[in-house]
Amino acid sequence: MFLISAQKRSNRMQICKNCDHYLTVTKSCGTLGIGSKVEDENGSKVKLCGCVMPIKTGLKISSCPLNKWSKDIKTEDLENLKMLLKELEGATTISGSQNNQLTQLWNIATGGNKRVSRCNTCVRQTINELKNFIKDE
Repeated sequence: MFLISAQKRSNRMQICKNCDHYLTVTKSCGTLGIGSKVEDENGSKVKLCGCVMPIKTGLKISSCPLNKWSKDIKTEDLENLKMLLKELEGATTISGSQNNQLTQLWNIATGGNKRVSRCNTCVRQTINELKNFIKDE
């Protein structure tokens, strides 16, 4: 659902494996769980993520801290998603246009084909899935 194709994941993983900061033993970007501070090719300090790369490389929302590969969702869509979720935070109702936008952004984020639902439980599930999608962003 929030995963990229196997081919894209494989391409990302190969880029990571060819990177000087990839640790084969832990399969992580820098020190596992902590990352490391390094210089990028422009001499700027960058913090590596410390993520387990076989997992991170498969997620649409993920990107390389050294910009060797990027998210599989447009920045504009991601920002719209964050704004909508902030709008809906603590809300007891959702408007029709918010529901349409929520469903549209869910489809963009997941590559799915969900239809707009009027079911409260279904809408709440969509919101929770999208919150989880951006949680680690």
